Amino acid sequence: MTIDEMYATLIENSRNPDSAIYDQFREAIGKHIRDTLRLESPRNPEKILPLNYKERMDYIDSRPCQYHSIIQLKNICDEFDKRMASYRARQ
Repeated sequence: MTIDEMYATLIENSRNPDSAIYDQFREAIGKHIRDTLRLESPRNPEKILPLNYKERMDYIDSRPCQYHSIIQLKNICDEFDKRMASYRARQ
């Protein structure tokens, strides 16, 4: 299941999300970010990570399986992809 498919499933069942799918979703986004940073090996990865990344992840981790955490995870993933594309364009 892709990140987008997991997101759609979680949003569709947002009143009672499946914690197994949420855990897969959370891990898939974390793995995507880690793998991309490892492959690209930027000089300063903090400039590529989304703004307030640590604070946002702390918020998500303190409220797992909640609607706002699901939305925030997807936003982090989308923002990371945009920042990574900008980084690649500048190289």
